[in-house]
Amino acid sequence: MPGALPAPLTLGFPPSILFDLSQPSYRVLIVDNDDDVVDLLGGFLARRGFEVVRAEDGRRGLALLASEQDAGRDVEVVLLDLRMPGLGGMEVLARLEQLTGSPRVIVLSGFVDEDDRARLVASPLVHAVMKKPFDLFELVAAVEAAAAAKRGAVARQA
Repeated sequence: MPGALPAPLTLGFPPSILFDLSQPSYRVLIVDNDDDVVDLLGGFLARRGFEVVRAEDGRRGLALLASEQDAGRDVEVVLLDLRMPGLGGMEVLARLEQLTGSPRVIVLSGFVDEDDRARLVASPLVHAVMKKPFDLFELVAAVEAAAAAKRGAVARQA
């Protein structure tokens, strides 16, 4: 039909799944040294209605988390890669555990050895461990559940 606009690219998914803005807005910090991963996850989550903050390493992630909190913006969930140069994911997690009101953590990694897995399972902040590659819709469900758990914990403390 002349003058008709092409249908939006939805990769075979209904647009309502890709662009559902009906859930509450949660702030998510992505800490990963792989720019492609950060861009993919950040774009996908932003289109789903999440507010996304990005950090390329653990040190920058902790600094961004502190600045967000200082500005009164609560970060509910951190998506955390374990293997990064400098301050790695396990060190970031240890520092987060020392803070009051820390966000829930979803660990994203291509490989988790048994020692790290035991440490992650024992952490009160770790909501999920997802092995790369993972399904983006499963990640969204995990982020929503972790954010809801964080908000519920904050409400119980008030």
